[in-house]
Amino acid sequence: MKKKIFLLSAVLLLFIAAAGVWWFITRDQRAVKELIGNVAQWVQVRQGKMAHEGVLKHTKSGDFFAPPVKIMLRKPEMNFEFGQNNLEQYWMMYFRYVESMSVRTGDISVEIADGRAVFSFDAEISGAFQRGKFDFEGIYLVSGSAEKIDGNWKISSVTVEPLVQ
Repeated sequence: MKKKIFLLSAVLLLFIAAAGVWWFITRDQRAVKELIGNVAQWVQVRQGKMAHEGVLKHTKSGDFFAPPVKIMLRKPEMNFEFGQNNLEQYWMMYFRYVESMSVRTGDISVEIADGRAVFSFDAEISGAFQRGKFDFEGIYLVSGSAEKIDGNWKISSVTVEPLVQ
């Protein structure tokens, strides 16, 4: 009977140790996935938005991005590099001119090595601009990198390219 209890205790202890190691190893991956989810919510603009919503959101950019952040769009080809002040200014302009924006992320792949995370995921993005008749909807491949700064993960580069439009 003592042998069974000892064996059961040893198996339980090994299971707890393995779960602890798995939790520790995947902690940064979960943090990067959470960051991406937060950014996807941050860029969303609901139709009929109030002006103060953009002001409240622009203060969050420092929580999400590591300046200088590089943003590259494919089709149309556009490349941006933002410092913290520029990012906040462009966020206000974005919020002013975008009538609606919806982002739904798929399964997020994250690989971490040497304090740097590389991520990619498919996203269904749809929206419309207030001025002009430019609406967009499609599935995009979003990839990029993030850095750990002062214990927090922040996005340092993003590339967005269309898969299906």
